[in-house]
Amino acid sequence: MQERPTILPTNRLRWGWIFIVVMVAVFWGRLWWLQIGQGEQWDEKARSRYLRAIVTKAPRGTILDRNGKVLASNEPSFSIALLPAEFSADGADPAKICRLLGIAPAELESAVAKIRANKVPSL
Repeated sequence: MQERPTILPTNRLRWGWIFIVVMVAVFWGRLWWLQIGQGEQWDEKARSRYLRAIVTKAPRGTILDRNGKVLASNEPSFSIALLPAEFSADGADPAKICRLLGIAPAELESAVAKIRANKVPSL
């Protein structure tokens, strides 16, 4: 018997490459359409998912000890940060800060001194 030489089926190979090229073109076309054609729509949809204001109230009320003394209550609290490097006669108005905080100038000066000494004061 005669052996036939192994020849790659060029027709199948050609159609395989055509299929791969077409699929890559479809993929890139769809990618372009999603990014460029509909990009703003998807951007708005994404922003609406992570930019939401949710207001939740604390479920607890006032916590009292056995003698009726309030241990914890639902009152707003505020924190103020004052950087000593930015607090100087040139950069900040101490009188305005005292007026806004409702404290005496001496109290503010002692707080700034404690901050500069690396101690956190409680106003």
